[in-house]
Amino acid sequence: MKLLIPFDFSPVSKNAIQQALNLSIPDGAEIFILHFVQEKEQIQEKELHLRTFVKGLILPKNVLISAHVVVGDFLNDIGKIAGYHGVDLVVMGTHGVDFLQKMFGSNSVKIIRNSTVPFIVMQEECEISKINKIVMPYSIERKSMQVLRIITQLSKINQAEIHLLGRVHEDEFEKHQENTGIIMAKKHLIENNVKHEFVLKNLSKSEFETCIIDYSKEIKADLIALTYYSDSLLPIFEKFVQNIIVNSAHIPVLCVNAQSLSKADSILSFMTS
Repeated sequence: MKLLIPFDFSPVSKNAIQQALNLSIPDGAEIFILHFVQEKEQIQEKELHLRTFVKGLILPKNVLISAHVVVGDFLNDIGKIAGYHGVDLVVMGTHGVDFLQKMFGSNSVKIIRNSTVPFIVMQEECEISKINKIVMPYSIERKSMQVLRIITQLSKINQAEIHLLGRVHEDEFEKHQENTGIIMAKKHLIENNVKHEFVLKNLSKSEFETCIIDYSKEIKADLIALTYYSDSLLPIFEKFVQNIIVNSAHIPVLCVNAQSLSKADSILSFMTS
């Protein structure tokens, strides 16, 4: 497994590195720490600071770590760099709502649209010792099944339970799609020997966001898995993603780009090999 961690020497990015190390323990990992600078003249000084920081890390036996300083812009370049180097996951700390508004804002939407790599976003207070429970908001979208395959692979490494949380639909056609999706998802999870639970709530779309966070708190979830849709990056969707990521329970959030699911599915196939 290859993990990429954007690093700016802040407490939240230091915590992201520690949590990435924790995630690496089951099967081992190759971790790339990446620091961005604006000018070439800054590289030497930052490389020295970065090497000093890395030397102070306590690494599990099966983890290799390397650190790099590059000239560039984090928001525009991180997805491209991750894809180019064959990274499996980006583990990223967030500084809160202001940072997320910048990240998901119109000026930096490229980080979402251009990323072919799933990423885990975590707050400074997040702590992952092991992933035992994953909550995945499940929709009637066709790509939910592809996202579930990725989450299944992650679940199998950690022997984690998957909790699929969905809304009850009144429309008959949507009900049929929902039932078909549940049957397919159950079949997939049973075939992969993944412990799972389906929970359907009779809620409006606006109530569903709160339900995701409340349910995740209730079962003490270790990860929430979200799908983002490049063609649905409207203010209401951006706000939904932001609110889930900065949830009050400080649960890390795995984001998967729906427009690059074939690539992500292929990237994460190492988990079942």
